[in-house]
Amino acid sequence: LSSEAEQKLQGLNLVYFTAQAPEPHLAMLQRLEDGSWMICVGAYQGLYPPLQDSELPAYIQRDVWHPAYSQLIAGSTALTPSSRFYGTSNIWRHYEEIPLPENLVIMADSVCSFNPVYGQGMAVAAMEAIALDSLLSRRNMTATPAAATALADNPHSTRSSSIGTSRYNNLQGLSEEFQHAALTVLQPAWDLATGMERKFAGAKSNEPKPFMAAFIAGYTDVVFELAAKDMVVRCCLDFACLLV
Repeated sequence: LSSEAEQKLQGLNLVYFTAQAPEPHLAMLQRLEDGSWMICVGAYQGLYPPLQDSELPAYIQRDVWHPAYSQLIAGSTALTPSSRFYGTSNIWRHYEEIPLPENLVIMADSVCSFNPVYGQGMAVAAMEAIALDSLLSRRNMTATPAAATALADNPHSTRSSSIGTSRYNNLQGLSEEFQHAALTVLQPAWDLATGMERKFAGAKSNEPKPFMAAFIAGYTDVVFELAAKDMVVRCCLDFACLLV
């Protein structure tokens, strides 16, 4: 970025111009570890940015709804060619509704993938890992007396570590149990993402529009508006999307 833009952004790591229906365009500036900045632009409703990097400045100036964005990136120098990502759908595969083979756990994007603009993919995967660790820990603690003794004798092992010859003896039913446990992680994130996207023209879903989705759509509008003015709300929003 230009020295003028760097000065304006001093103390900030992320600037996000969200798409609020009916406005479909969004843009983001994110500071990277080496001090450079990542420039991201996109849109809903199939309004993709141009394929030629040389056309991006004109696209940003014309279509990104907030004029400050084009002002901030004016005079910037591209360090790499741009990359494009078209997988913006939210997809939830309900593996909890079908029988699964034993010793198979499906998680993260394999179960539920989100539009990356919400920053929820890594957060949800981490929470699913915690849920899996909890299930494995409970099974270890209810294992055979020998296994419990081995765990007590080896305090440096993780709570979910396999123990001795019984490492595969207590996994019966884990596949089904985990897929149901993951629902408590997935449902709130899913409601938030799909509730926001239902507001845009052309959004398609094979689910009915429940009351909760309509409520979240209005709720998020209020939260984003407050986040621009209230530091506490902004910090909570950053934490919810793991943007800190």
